[in-house]
Amino acid sequence: MEKTAVGLDRQIARYCALHMPAPWTPAPLSEHQLTALVKHLGNLEKLKQMQENRQLVAEAYWRMSVICQNSVIARNWWLTQGLIQNGSCSPQESVIYACPDSNTIL
Repeated sequence: MEKTAVGLDRQIARYCALHMPAPWTPAPLSEHQLTALVKHLGNLEKLKQMQENRQLVAEAYWRMSVICQNSVIARNWWLTQGLIQNGSCSPQESVIYACPDSNTIL
């Protein structure tokens, strides 16, 4: 095998003389459009997967925040029950300590 441009030209000329391949033509526009659409679909699928992953993480953080919030509310409730029993605060004041958002003792 020759590695010079002239040698390569000779090999191409010999191949074409023996096999007579059809002349090269660019791919049709429809093929280019299909290729672009398939690539775009792949990008959309990646974006969808990234969004689903973000959603899973957000839901996990939300569940943890609800658990923590419930834990804090329960702790405050038990603390205010102790304050009421000791006479340090009234049941009306305990509502504020136990659950300021809902105005009820849990």
